[in-house]
Amino acid sequence: MATYPFLKIGDEGDDVRLLQRKLNDESFQLTVDGDFGGKTDTAVRAFQEREDLVVDGLVGDGTWGALLEQADSDAVFTVDHQSWRAALTQEQNAQSWVAPEQERIIRLIPEGASVGQKVAVTWFVGLFGMSEPAGNNLGPSLTPAFIEPYKAYWGIKNTGGLPWCAMAAWAAFMEGQGHDYRDKANWKQFCVLGNWWGSAYDTWRIAVKQRVWVPREELAKLSSSQICAAILVKNTRDGSDAAPSSSSGRWPGHVDLGVSWISEGSRLQAVGGNLGNTAKPSNQKLSAYIGGLLFPLAS
Repeated sequence: MATYPFLKIGDEGDDVRLLQRKLNDESFQLTVDGDFGGKTDTAVRAFQEREDLVVDGLVGDGTWGALLEQADSDAVFTVDHQSWRAALTQEQNAQSWVAPEQERIIRLIPEGASVGQKVAVTWFVGLFGMSEPAGNNLGPSLTPAFIEPYKAYWGIKNTGGLPWCAMAAWAAFMEGQGHDYRDKANWKQFCVLGNWWGSAYDTWRIAVKQRVWVPREELAKLSSSQICAAILVKNTRDGSDAAPSSSSGRWPGHVDLGVSWISEGSRLQAVGGNLGNTAKPSNQKLSAYIGGLLFPLAS
């Protein structure tokens, strides 16, 4: 059984925004502002009454479960792998940079990397050129590969604003460990046992909860083979080094997958999704990241 964030009046943040969007999907008319105020409380109580739940305005597993009816299904997503790969190949063939960059990144995978790390990075490199030519989160390969499965898992109807940088990194992370990213059961295991929302904040939260978070100063001490296939997290709101507290709420961020050091301890070669709306290489100073979690994910 999934465990969802507990929300109540006075709370703020992205969990509240998702709650408001889901309530709006149920015909409520809330401003999606991330503020659990009186109107949101009234809508929650009305929804709870309609669903024969305890009417207390507290959003726990029962209320989330009713809002996200599909979240506990363990079936494999309906993803036509052959079709979306064909669409991706067509996208890639139209972009001359893709093949040379794929070859370059593959050569940068450290010799000491494990088979799983190599699989994870190679799988991600296979996404190079995936983009959003049809609008936010809309692309011939992106939408069926990540966006539609993500929406199906969480029961989300809207398309915009979904965190596919994190989806791509986590999918590679799973594939490198021999798990089909399309299997909902694997989302539960690897994505915080069922309550992962996909953002940089939540990636940080997963790692902290499972005690595998590695802060930036510790990443600097690692070898290239340890950095390879690590999930790396940015705080893009203000470049703050500090992780968010319960009072500060969530920050928008970005998630990359590590490849190797360019300059040991200071500059990284990574790969990322949704970089300029495209999956491609990312050459970054270590200072761009607040930390990450290493491959494989500790149990």
